[in-house]
Amino acid sequence: MWCLAINLPLMIGGLVPDNDEHWALFCDLLEIIRIIFAPAVSHNLVAYLQVLIQGHHERFKELYPGCPIIPKMHYMIHMPRAILRFGPLIRSWCMRFEAKHREFKRLAINMGNYINLPYSLTKRHQECICYRLQTSEGSLSSFITKGIETGPCGCNYYAGDVDYYALLSQDNPKICNQTPICEYKWVSVHGTKYKVGCILQIGADEYDVPIFGKVVTIFGKVVTICMVNRNVSDVIFVLSLLHTVEFNAHYQSYEVSPVLRRQLVLFHQSHLNCFLPLNKTKPYGVKTKNSYIVPKFEIVTSN
Repeated sequence: MWCLAINLPLMIGGLVPDNDEHWALFCDLLEIIRIIFAPAVSHNLVAYLQVLIQGHHERFKELYPGCPIIPKMHYMIHMPRAILRFGPLIRSWCMRFEAKHREFKRLAINMGNYINLPYSLTKRHQECICYRLQTSEGSLSSFITKGIETGPCGCNYYAGDVDYYALLSQDNPKICNQTPICEYKWVSVHGTKYKVGCILQIGADEYDVPIFGKVVTIFGKVVTICMVNRNVSDVIFVLSLLHTVEFNAHYQSYEVSPVLRRQLVLFHQSHLNCFLPLNKTKPYGVKTKNSYIVPKFEIVTSN
């Protein structure tokens, strides 16, 4: 439902007039959701969230006078205060606990043993944990911590042979022509998979407008995710900068366009402010040269 909500503006937003009050109410709800799901929330953003929730409820009663305020809408009023007391609400999200509980419910149905159900579930769970602790789940990954995994078809070069050698040497003066470089089509870091073509947020300008970069191909080669000296703890992306035009309130997404003169930059995965990869797309049924990037949550760049 969350995925549908944040992508719905690009799916049907082109069919909705810009001055539609019902659509504006839905956009306010999306903005509230982005703040609630943010991994970091500033004090200013908490105050703004309180104003958003109050305005959303007041407008809801005006547009839908026959609909009552449900309990979940009342709980929203207490969310800003809860953030100040306990931190970002995403840290106390019950989704992972519900997912764990789902395993026990399915196991109980499959076993069909109801004589001593708690003992059976506990024994099965401990045996499963013991097995997973003793076995590896992949390259540099374990049951406790997911490491870094690389895709197949990795290519090995020397730094002097790659087209972005000037960027590498500028980023790290210790890199010379004979430094080994490993290039991959995709890399998974702690469970998050980055592929060529994904969009990354690498910072913000002086007006707190996000700066996006796209993992690109260079001269037709899909080789712009690399590691230096086989250092798996340092994944480097070769990005093509995008120009952020504005935040489009109607589509609840950032409008971006390619930079006229293609500008490549290097960026380390460990320096990402937002670790999630994004995608750019265009609204359905709307002719435009620019693309749109849907943020999953607010990224705080200042206090």
